[in-house]
Amino acid sequence: MHSGSTGGVRSSLADWSLVVALLVTLGLASGFRLSMLVVPEMDEGIYVYAGKLIAEGSQPYRDFMFAHPPLVPYLAAVLWKIGGSLESTRWLAIGITLMSSVPLFVLARRLSGSAAAGLFAVALYVTGLVWVANLGRTLRLEPTLNMFLIAGAVLWWLGRGRWSALAAGACFALAVATKLVAVVPIAILASADLAWPVSGKADWQRRGSLALGGALVLLPLAAWCLDQPGFREWAWTAQFARQRVSLEERLFGFGQALVRFPPLLLGLILAALQLRQPEPRRRALALTTIASTVASVFLFKTFFRHYLALILPWVAVLMAVAVAEFCARPRQRAALVVTCFVLAACAPVAFTLISLRVSPQHSAGAATVLPYLNHRQGYLLSPYPDFALLTGRELVPWYFIVDNYLALSIGKLSDSEFAAIVDRTSNVVVLSGELDGLPQTKALLGARFRPLPVDAHWSAWERRTSDEPAVPR
Repeated sequence: MHSGSTGGVRSSLADWSLVVALLVTLGLASGFRLSMLVVPEMDEGIYVYAGKLIAEGSQPYRDFMFAHPPLVPYLAAVLWKIGGSLESTRWLAIGITLMSSVPLFVLARRLSGSAAAGLFAVALYVTGLVWVANLGRTLRLEPTLNMFLIAGAVLWWLGRGRWSALAAGACFALAVATKLVAVVPIAILASADLAWPVSGKADWQRRGSLALGGALVLLPLAAWCLDQPGFREWAWTAQFARQRVSLEERLFGFGQALVRFPPLLLGLILAALQLRQPEPRRRALALTTIASTVASVFLFKTFFRHYLALILPWVAVLMAVAVAEFCARPRQRAALVVTCFVLAACAPVAFTLISLRVSPQHSAGAATVLPYLNHRQGYLLSPYPDFALLTGRELVPWYFIVDNYLALSIGKLSDSEFAAIVDRTSNVVVLSGELDGLPQTKALLGARFRPLPVDAHWSAWERRTSDEPAVPR
């Protein structure tokens, strides 16, 4: 008995040692990806600069526009206070992404009885974030949402008693506090649990605890949000004012994701086959995968590939369990472990090297802008707040300081209003062509600013010396 117990402890220690080693490998690959990055898409800068403003005493919705629930900017404020720079905030975000994959290891190992399957789920999930939507190295909504969604699902499926259900409900509520679309996978998971209870029968006491955990988080949060001027308009109403993306664009983006990351297609096929599985958690995973995919592609007015990040955890677990069934022998399991480490080390690096060639605007291109912003005085205006964070500049203070894209795209911000803000700045940086629909703004730039010789993917201007505005205090 003692010998068996000792063997079990050693096996568990070996399993978790492999998990730590895999996370370190993924972290090193993420570090390489980070070293090649200068300015990504605008989202990271929006969240981090919002966190900087909160750390300095501002409040979202009241003092500046923010188009989502408040959890991520407040998380960014904490990270900013800890790190104090964009680089350190990125490393902390990488740590959050990696640690959020640990519950996937636990779930996949439990469903398959194989630690190798758990490792495969972790490697597949993190590399899927990279290849599907270039996520995982900066602070974004989707990996943060997944962190709470995964934790909630694992606590609910693998936990026992009311406390685990209470914690699961709190995690699901925090997912909604990250991005409102979290209600879609949560509703699907709830429907699956009603149809196929894990214990074989309904446990209404645990479900009551689940609901209580969610209510304890959501009710005070909702009361605070609804009390903030601007929350309803920008986090809710403005989302319905977005222009609807055409079916062709949706299918093209979805097809692009399948080509970039073929396991996604295999996972969807496998999910369809798993719907007839007797094991309730696997059926729930399959239903969540398929229904979340349909919702992500067709339900919302817009579609971006990062929407598909919400299905990657479930695809990763389903794929890992299926692979474990085919790799039952010890040598096959050992080969699967090696494959996990190769995938973790090579896939993110390969994606980065390809991106440097096909999308240089976020690395070498953006780097050509920075020298013109360093050691300059005056306010900066850019839909990409990373430029301000990287150079120590201040964005021009106004209500749309961190995000003017949404207001412009739905007609809530006019050309003349935007031009008036431009006139208060010393530098303006946008992607090439972004101002083509704003003739007054372009005329002002031509009259009072000089264009800077930056990479062709970007357009940057500097105010002529004679028109220099007052320097911010």
